[in-house]
Amino acid sequence: MTILLIVVMGYHLWSNFVHEWLGVILCLLFIWHHIWNRKWYTTLFKGKYTPVRIFQIVINTCLFIAMIWTAVSGFMISRDVLSFIDLGGTSLGRTVHLVSSSWLYIVMSIHIGFHFNTMMAKLKRSSLYIRHHQIFHIVMIAVLVCGLFVFYQRRMWQDMFFMTEFKFFDFSELKLRFYLDYLLIMVTFSLIGNQLLKRIAVK
Repeated sequence: MTILLIVVMGYHLWSNFVHEWLGVILCLLFIWHHIWNRKWYTTLFKGKYTPVRIFQIVINTCLFIAMIWTAVSGFMISRDVLSFIDLGGTSLGRTVHLVSSSWLYIVMSIHIGFHFNTMMAKLKRSSLYIRHHQIFHIVMIAVLVCGLFVFYQRRMWQDMFFMTEFKFFDFSELKLRFYLDYLLIMVTFSLIGNQLLKRIAVK
């Protein structure tokens, strides 16, 4: 799902047909993911609601809403795969799709950061980290700074807050450049999500 989400963000790098099919596959995987993890819903009304748990539920809820709006708006503007479904509102659908998919990408990145703890714990026990932990922290700060710069440079923040009336795509852009930038954005917000979770846990 993560790989597919990164790929579909590059709408202008593929044909509309490919973009829509990948979007449909992403939706199906999303449904399967929730069916597979259905036990999580049974725990919502059990146990104590700690700050960490509340934060995770809020992020997961936002992720669910963003995915639903991205899928619905995608159906509205489909020209190939679901062209037989005429929901109308193509102009509105494009705007909603741009906004919801941008939020989906960022919230998904934060959600991924929730699973960084195990990986980070293994890293911190390694001899390489123990010997060069200062370099590791410098690299992490550099990634955060570069990621936030790319996030700003690509005006993703404008897409998220209805500040873009019409999205202009650079169809000559290199795929490698685009996906490296978006991977950097994902890693940045994953790190932010992980650090927020840690700060909330301390409180």
